[in-house]
Amino acid sequence: MLGDKTDKLLSELQTEQDYGIFLAAQMSGAFVAFARSGNPNHAGLPQWPTFTTPTRATMVFENDRSVVRNDPDAEARRLI
Repeated sequence: MLGDKTDKLLSELQTEQDYGIFLAAQMSGAFVAFARSGNPNHAGLPQWPTFTTPTRATMVFENDRSVVRNDPDAEARRLI
């Protein structure tokens, strides 16, 4: 899955504060990786493919996990 360290950390989350700390670490890790290299991928996230118009790969950060969804707001965009 995400790696032994991340899986172990997820199994130890117990409070809302724990989830907040985990979420902050995932997001800040992505920002730092992107600032350094132009690529937001890091060991604590699933593989985040490069954004393209056809797929619109978007990382959705959630309290206990992060997932890549292709075009998660497609229906909302169609309504505009």
